Amino acid sequence: MAVARNRASAPRMADPDPDALAAALEGCAVDMSSIRDSRLVLQAVVRRTRTLLGADMAYLSRNDLVAGETWIELWDGVRTAAYQNIRMPLGTGVLGSVAAGGTAVQSRDYLADAELNHLPHIDSVVRGEGVRAIHGAPLRLDGQVQGALLIAQRRPTVFGPGVVRAVQAMAAMASMAWRLHRATEQVEGLRDRLDHLEEPELLEDVFAARPDSLRRLRRLGFSAQGRLTVLVVAVAAERQQQTMTRVRQLLPDTRMLVARHRGQVCVVLQGADPGPTAELLVSRLAELHPQIGWAHGSGLAEADRIQRRAHQALAVQQCLRTGPGHRGADELGIAALLIGGVSPEVVADLLDSHLAPLLGYDRDRGTQLTETAAEVLEHGASAAARALNIHVNTVGQRCERIGALLGADWRTPPRSVDLLFALRIWRLQGVLGSESE
Repeated sequence: MAVARNRASAPRMADPDPDALAAALEGCAVDMSSIRDSRLVLQAVVRRTRTLLGADMAYLSRNDLVAGETWIELWDGVRTAAYQNIRMPLGTGVLGSVAAGGTAVQSRDYLADAELNHLPHIDSVVRGEGVRAIHGAPLRLDGQVQGALLIAQRRPTVFGPGVVRAVQAMAAMASMAWRLHRATEQVEGLRDRLDHLEEPELLEDVFAARPDSLRRLRRLGFSAQGRLTVLVVAVAAERQQQTMTRVRQLLPDTRMLVARHRGQVCVVLQGADPGPTAELLVSRLAELHPQIGWAHGSGLAEADRIQRRAHQALAVQQCLRTGPGHRGADELGIAALLIGGVSPEVVADLLDSHLAPLLGYDRDRGTQLTETAAEVLEHGASAAARALNIHVNTVGQRCERIGALLGADWRTPPRSVDLLFALRIWRLQGVLGSESE
């Protein structure tokens, strides 16, 4: 039964023609029998739902039970990137209520609907998209709600029983497509395990530069001199097999080895740009919350050095607790790579022992002494004034205050070297943390 929200009067969406609904359902069934890529099948379900009902937009969400959220995965007619990237806590709004409650929910005028659990930042996104009315039905798989299929209008709208039944029918087709997707993943995962049983051994041989490894790699399309990239992907241990399967699906035309190495998923590539490739994996594996470290070099002879640098790049992100994202070894600098493998507690102690007076002063007074110290030690007072857009005399006054907090020797080696190291780690922590949000 659909739960109706908001009783304000509004135009009623026309019920779909029964023949049109039957044709849409038949089209979905044909897609499932003829299209191997289940994502394309689900996208077609979303598009057909919108077309069938003449809705301004339609979209499908997937639940992330670990994070307690549901997030929009596929859409048709959505204009803004902010709406496309909505992640809502289960139980909030129409989307979160459908995805959590297991029953259809609608609101004929969402922003004016006081019965819903609103979130200000989500309301802002909805307002920016121009959405007024929303109706959704749950997607069930093996007795559990796995997501939702929704339609939305950019004007107040009443969704009658015929529309409700149509969305439920299309949601059932989406659930069937999802079931097929899961079965396909399981079959492909089994096939991958059979086809790639030798990959862990081959990976070790490549990194150890064993003579036979090049001949075996050539069978996979690798060349001795081609530019080599290694990505190390950290996900929960129980999701590693799924991750390896998904990586192969996402990069089907790439010369590639994928296997576990040093407790993580390791991907060795030729002919791929590492930054965009890592960005693609972070985006398309979002529900797995991956952290990726990567490095690249001139050829197979450097494979071991490249993989060690990729592992270091991952270790830096983990010790700084930056969350999902990716970073290349060349982007991190010597200071960051030196802390790769160090525990987060050690990093916190390092920053506290060298920077606590500055950080505390800035926090309590809203000043920028820590940033000023970093600029002065990196580039000198004049350049710091330009970078901070302040007068050089102001830099001098700040330096006096820094000296009072840290001691007069803060700009003199070896103390200045230790401070600069700590400040670079502090800056990197801020950059990586903000990029992962």
